[in-house]
Amino acid sequence: MLTDRRIRDAIDVTAAPVEVQERYGKNSFGWSLLMARRLIEIGVNMVQVNMGNFGSWDLHGNNFPLLKNFLFPPTDRAVSALLDDLYDRGLIDDTLVVMMGEFGRTPKITPNASRDHWPPCYFSIWAGGGVQPGRVI
Repeated sequence: MLTDRRIRDAIDVTAAPVEVQERYGKNSFGWSLLMARRLIEIGVNMVQVNMGNFGSWDLHGNNFPLLKNFLFPPTDRAVSALLDDLYDRGLIDDTLVVMMGEFGRTPKITPNASRDHWPPCYFSIWAGGGVQPGRVI
């Protein structure tokens, strides 16, 4: 895989213009989504990005400040940059983007500002790939 120059160039996100890196976020998750977009552009038909060491969403206390100040801003930045780029490059109709976790959270907030695991119900966000925008399933 690394002998293909197109692949090597796609995974070297630090070679992308600084403005592009800043749009996605100069962190492991932002760079991972930028790499995903670059791989899609060269024809790779399946790319999976995990949150990795970006941060854990498995919060069991102090949820609201951690989400607001640490997890939501870089996630919003990177995902919106990816979707904007796929749309601008004409790739969104042929690319299905799915974002999901492995379980949901209870609607009840605990005394320590947390929400417990709720495996029977969880969210996923789907975009592109022919999915109608605004659809709730």
